[in-house]
Amino acid sequence: MSAVRWGVCSDAGQLRTGNEDHVHADERLFVVADGMGGHLAGEVASELTVTRLIESWSAAPLAVDDLTRAIDRANQDICDAANDDPSKRGMGTTVTAVALIDGPADEPHLAIANV
Repeated sequence: MSAVRWGVCSDAGQLRTGNEDHVHADERLFVVADGMGGHLAGEVASELTVTRLIESWSAAPLAVDDLTRAIDRANQDICDAANDDPSKRGMGTTVTAVALIDGPADEPHLAIANV
């Protein structure tokens, strides 16, 4: 397998003063979540999403279904937080993730999710 180098950076862009992005990169999981600008608590939604994916992936899931389930759980985390706190109602985020998974014959493959 080839070695891969990576880095992360984020920018608030030209319209917003705050940055609602959260990112994570390691040898098995890359995630970028961008809180929905103009909605309440986008930075909270993006942080919840990245945190949930890191926690889910650290349990050593190695299939594309595990990535899908982790994103589903992140969505539920966001809905629960929004329902529990009126200051977070309507929050949301986009998420893009690339995860190293086991493919056929235990060969490494990449799973890509974009929501």
